[in-house]
Amino acid sequence: MVFLLALVSVINVSCERELSDDVVPAKFPNTAEIFTDNPVGLTDQFFVSFDPATGANVDGFGVDDNVAYEGKSSIRIDVPSSTDPAGGYIGGIFRDRGAGRDLTGYNALTFWAKGSTTATIGDIGFGTTFGDDLPLDFLDETYAVSAKNIQLSTDWRKYIIPIPDPSRLVKETGLFLFAAGSDSTGGLGYTFWIDELKFENLGTIGQARPFINQGLDSNGAAFVGENLIVTGVGVTSNLANGQNISVIASPNYFTFSSSNPSVARAEGSQVSLVGEGTTTITAKLGTTDADGSLEISSIGLAPTPTLDPSRVISIFSDAYTNRPVDYFNGYWNFSTTQGQDDININGNKIIKYTALNFVGTEFQGAKTINASQMTHFHIDIFVENTLKPGDFIRIILQDLGADNVFGGGNDRAGSITLTSTSATPLVNGSWISVDVPFSSFPTLTTRSNLAQLVYVTEGTNPNATGSITNIFIDNIYFHN
Repeated sequence: MVFLLALVSVINVSCERELSDDVVPAKFPNTAEIFTDNPVGLTDQFFVSFDPATGANVDGFGVDDNVAYEGKSSIRIDVPSSTDPAGGYIGGIFRDRGAGRDLTGYNALTFWAKGSTTATIGDIGFGTTFGDDLPLDFLDETYAVSAKNIQLSTDWRKYIIPIPDPSRLVKETGLFLFAAGSDSTGGLGYTFWIDELKFENLGTIGQARPFINQGLDSNGAAFVGENLIVTGVGVTSNLANGQNISVIASPNYFTFSSSNPSVARAEGSQVSLVGEGTTTITAKLGTTDADGSLEISSIGLAPTPTLDPSRVISIFSDAYTNRPVDYFNGYWNFSTTQGQDDININGNKIIKYTALNFVGTEFQGAKTINASQMTHFHIDIFVENTLKPGDFIRIILQDLGADNVFGGGNDRAGSITLTSTSATPLVNGSWISVDVPFSSFPTLTTRSNLAQLVYVTEGTNPNATGSITNIFIDNIYFHN
């Protein structure tokens, strides 16, 4: 038995060596045509509609034997009106239900189309796969590409959707995608036809100009432990008619990199922040640098409070039980501030304000706070913007008084103003902990019915000098 097992082992090793020398990668059909007079290399069920639950109309797709650009037939798509009870838009994919196609020899998806009117098709592309015989909720967009707002003519016209990197498409099953509604026709339905739908290798497409982040160089702050996604990814190409066409492309066509891997790692378009510092995320399409970048300042969390909870009344902090509030941003008149109070970094919540000029946290009715036994106010602030002379953050505390209404005298409100020269100076790019006695709010003579906390920067006021518009906030509480 030992001898037989040894012999089997020798045979297996020998076979493995021979296979590794002679192995040939699997080949898939490289059929270019998708639809000429009939679907090419596809089953009768090649069209898969988007889910009717999303409003997709499944009744308007078919073959028209009376209209064609070439040959005798074309695809006819009847776009429903916006009020059609069967669905207000039409769309779906053409799917190869076989093993897939090798499209590495082509650089564009092309087709001829015309419309009953000069409508705009919202989305046309390829590379998306789903369907009833695939796993539930399966959606493959590994190498999806789409062009937005394709303008139809009432005459036949050729359309070209460039492929960002054909070498990736060795086994593609998502051959075509479209989605069309009636936004461009004022809600009225219309018809358009598609013919000679196929992949081609064109020598008339100019050099691709890839981009990420919409081609912009931008910067921002995020926290260690966060995972970010680089968006605004696509390619612009020049066509033979001199026009440019931009497509939205899957990030999987690109190679992303981080200038400082100890701060952030780029795994595809997902960026994982692993340490404090600054890094720049860039990308390439093949060997071509993509326009646009994202400079990220990776920051740590605010210091964890250590006070005895019995000495604290907390409004927002993971270290304590928080009192209920009505809102952290009431979107008051003339306020431009956008607020996000659900940023969660490994269980630590943070508030972020952008486009900040003024904003308030309010807690009225049964939620008002009696801080008469408290001696101090605390807040942690991170300023994302570069500070300029005259920048400030004013923090206002508002008490309702005995009559439980706003107003009624200056003794019900008090404020502190933080600047680069204040006792706790403003800085950008790192946390500051503001911990001040109530005596720092000299006009606030009553605090038994506190109902409002306001932040003012006038950062978006064109008549002011303020430039602070983006801040993070954590650990808001009163304590003794």
